[in-house]
Amino acid sequence: MAFLREAVDKQKRAMIQQLVVEGLISIDDRDIYQKTISELADEYADVAAVSQLTRKAAEKNTRRKGVSIHD
Repeated sequence: MAFLREAVDKQKRAMIQQLVVEGLISIDDRDIYQKTISELADEYADVAAVSQLTRKAAEKNTRRKGVSIHD
């Protein structure tokens, strides 16, 4: 059983680090360490979805102005 606990903890640490690196959470957020892997995955999915919608809206707005986002 210890092997399974270690694997879960390792995956959880990796997911928290990914969220911190991407700027989606603060490393000082102590509540994040109490969350389950499922809760972390849900939070990441929620933030990623909002980020994608924001990016699409910005691209659409930029195209309307006739400016390329690659300029």
